[in-house]
Amino acid sequence: MVFAELSDKIQSNVADMRTVLAVYNIRELFPRAYILCEIINHYSSALIKRLRCNDIIFKEKIDADFILCCLKHPYISTLLYDLLNLDKKTLRSIPCSELVSRDECTYHEVFQAGIANDICPIGYFDASGKPRLAPDQNEKMTGGCRLIIAG
Repeated sequence: MVFAELSDKIQSNVADMRTVLAVYNIRELFPRAYILCEIINHYSSALIKRLRCNDIIFKEKIDADFILCCLKHPYISTLLYDLLNLDKKTLRSIPCSELVSRDECTYHEVFQAGIANDICPIGYFDASGKPRLAPDQNEKMTGGCRLIIAG
């Protein structure tokens, strides 16, 4: 995990370039490492992606989206904080194949299998890694999907 080094003395573009250098060094030293980094400006993501960073957190986007969500929906901040801190539980993903043995099924089938196993599904990652939160119950899921669960 590489955090953006932002302060009153460091401009956002300098902080992002430091993040780029840190990701570059980690990738050089540990080519197979899973790297998650935080950047401030969206324009830096192209460089980070070229360095094969596995996941990028956009600090300004998260902050802005969180505030807008709280403005639109009173009291939602409590729910959002609870999702981030589930009292010793976490949001995580498991292969759908742990619940359903077929390569293709509907979200409803996987959801029901999760409930039967005392698992609380909230969506899934498709085979390309794109998250699908609260999908339609009849949505088809294919091999390689991962169920997003709280637990």
